[in-house]
Amino acid sequence: MVKSNISERIRQAIRQTGKSQAEIAEAVGVSNPAVTKWLKSGSIAIETLIKLAQVTGCSFEWLATGHDMAIGNVSHLPTKHKVALVPLLSWVQAGDFCDNPEIVLLDACEEMLPCPVPIGPKGYALRVQGDSMTSIYPGGRSYPAGCIIYVDPDKPVTNGARVVAYIEGTNEVTFKVYVEDAGEKFLKPINPQYRNISITKETRICGVVVCKMTPE
Repeated sequence: MVKSNISERIRQAIRQTGKSQAEIAEAVGVSNPAVTKWLKSGSIAIETLIKLAQVTGCSFEWLATGHDMAIGNVSHLPTKHKVALVPLLSWVQAGDFCDNPEIVLLDACEEMLPCPVPIGPKGYALRVQGDSMTSIYPGGRSYPAGCIIYVDPDKPVTNGARVVAYIEGTNEVTFKVYVEDAGEKFLKPINPQYRNISITKETRICGVVVCKMTPE
């Protein structure tokens, strides 16, 4: 069976119920135009997709991914030791997800990557760009360009955490160290050649980095 995209799976799920689009909309608790939007773009909130699964009798995992081992963005391989697969996003997609963390990303991602540590259902991966998080000191914690970082939007932000943040006004998504010091909050690069970024009301923390992977 060829894997369909999410809008096609929603269409199949509605069709097999024998109900009209309007009846499905009423049962889920949304407007008829909202259902039309799902069918055209596949853009649907996770909570709504869960309700749609209940109404249609289809599994949430199948609606989200095309197979039956997924929750939110994260799929799990059916192995003895559960291995999470998360979507590898572009930095632009990460900014969009920070704007709307309820969207399902699986159909829009470059690929799915295994995450070696536990990660929440909204987790995703990014490929590091630039050298602002590359340590110039031997043995220091470093995130060179090309390495993969795994981001968990549900993990609490603590002082010293590595975070992905969205800077409104610049449309920039950045990867830095979250620092609280002497009443100040700022984003700090590991590479001292780069400046700190003050955290303002316009700054949004998109997620905490839970691990990294450096491809050979």
